[in-house]
Amino acid sequence: MSLTDAGAALLPEAHAALDAVWAARDAVRGNQGTLRGAIDIGSMTAAAVMDLPALLLVPTGHRLASRRRVALHELADEEFVDFPPGSGSRDLVDQAFTTAGVRRRVSVEADIASAAAYVRCGLGITLLPEFAVPDTPDLSVLAVGDETLRWTLSIATSSTRRPSAPLRALLELADAYASTAPEEPDLHDLGSGDRKSATDHKE
Repeated sequence: MSLTDAGAALLPEAHAALDAVWAARDAVRGNQGTLRGAIDIGSMTAAAVMDLPALLLVPTGHRLASRRRVALHELADEEFVDFPPGSGSRDLVDQAFTTAGVRRRVSVEADIASAAAYVRCGLGITLLPEFAVPDTPDLSVLAVGDETLRWTLSIATSSTRRPSAPLRALLELADAYASTAPEEPDLHDLGSGDRKSATDHKE
C-alpha cells in the first residue's frame, strides 16, 4: 500500500496536528501536577550527561592489587568479567584491547550491577564506571592508562518532534546534574577498605 500524492502532501500536516494534540494534553497534565506520556523515537539527537574513565576492579589478592594504575598490555591473558557482546561498554573495551594489540579472555558475562560480585568471588577482573564501583574491602580499584576507555552516558531525543512534558522534565534534571557533576574520581575515595591498596604504592 502506498500514499496518493494528496496523502503524501497531507502527511507532514497530519504529523504536526498530532504533535499539537500531544502538546496540549501534556500542558493540561502539567497544570494538574502529573507528568505522564510517551517518548517517541525517530530521528535522534544525543547529548552527553556524564563522561567518566573506566576503572579496573581486581580482588585484593590479585597480583595488581597494590598498584594505582596499569597499562592495557599488563592485562594480557587475564580472565575478565564483562557485559554481553553487542553492548556499548563491551564494544568499547573490546575495541581498546584490539587497538592495543592485547589479547584478553571474557570468562563471565554479567550486568553492571553484578560484575563486581563476580570479581569479588575471584572469577575475573572487570572495568566499570566510577558510579558502579562498590565500597567494599575485598576489591582494589586501579586507573587504566588508556584515554579511550571512557564511559559516557547520553540522552537521545527526537530531532524532529517537540519534547513532551515528561521528557522536558528529564532533560532539565540531566542539565542540572551535568552542571554540578563531580570531578573525575579520586582513587583515594574508591576501592578497598582503608583505601591504601590503590593509593599508597607507586605504579
